Amino acid sequence: MTGTHAPLSLSPRDGDSSPAEVFAEGWRLFMRHRVLVVVLPFLAAVATVGWALSRPRTYTSSASFIASGPDASRSGLSSLASQFGVRIPTGDVAQSPRFYADLLRSRQLLAGVVQSTYAYRDTQGGARTGTLMDVFASSGGTPALRLENAMATLDHLTGVSVGAETGLVRVGVTTEDAGLSAAIVRRFVELLNAFNLETRQTRATAERKFTQARVQEVEQELRQAENRLDAFLRGNRSYLGSPSLVTQKERLERDVTMRQQVYTSLMQAYEQARIDEVRDTPAITLVEPPYVPARPDGRGLLRRAILGAVVGLLFGLALAAGRELRGRPPVA
Repeated sequence: MTGTHAPLSLSPRDGDSSPAEVFAEGWRLFMRHRVLVVVLPFLAAVATVGWALSRPRTYTSSASFIASGPDASRSGLSSLASQFGVRIPTGDVAQSPRFYADLLRSRQLLAGVVQSTYAYRDTQGGARTGTLMDVFASSGGTPALRLENAMATLDHLTGVSVGAETGLVRVGVTTEDAGLSAAIVRRFVELLNAFNLETRQTRATAERKFTQARVQEVEQELRQAENRLDAFLRGNRSYLGSPSLVTQKERLERDVTMRQQVYTSLMQAYEQARIDEVRDTPAITLVEPPYVPARPDGRGLLRRAILGAVVGLLFGLALAAGRELRGRPPVA
């Protein structure tokens, strides 16, 4: 009958087949199923490339920065602790590159970027203005649901990476409009700076209030120590002849000196906190500012074609194997 073939025979001497016989049998199998193992991968590759060509071009803009954390040498509390042999770790988790990478994907920043207003072009090339909910045509029965869907879309279009050795943080956004991609990245950087400034100023305010209270306490303790030393000197004008009085006088002087050092360090910390409370210097340093890409992203046609061909080949082999198994006689 046309189109039929003899099933693959399994004789007792199959294990003694020579390489030539194995190759010949494999060639016969290939020829019987050549449509599946050749044409199907080709069609799959063509379909994959055609799908890629039908998609609109995309543009990716990115920016990179490094975190410029607070100078530990200016910290009054660290300086104060070092005078007593206590070392305070200077590393700040909130200034680490990984922290910024996670912050860029946080709900707070994503919501801020989505709700900002941008100028963009629609699918017909017309100039439009609106939020990313409008750009992405986010669906949803309520504004909250539209916001959630737009945030999910933005998170999918955003890429964040951290350099393992340099600590360089890179954020990139891919959209169908070059100017929009650059504007979104720029907005990410702006909100990141705003978050840094607010966080740092809030921390400085808390430190200023704490050091201000401690300055008042230490100032009172210093005055009490000075009064005790003054009272001792007034009551013991000839203390040099008594070893116990000399020891007592040295102890009172050490107490005064120690409290003077604590007071001086706290005053330095207090003044630094007052400065940081109103400081508006960005806490990140831009290495590569956002830019408008001049060329669209590559379509990856070769990679897509190879992937489609491999998937088609695997599917074709599976179909060929199924046909061979159906054509074998049942084992007695």
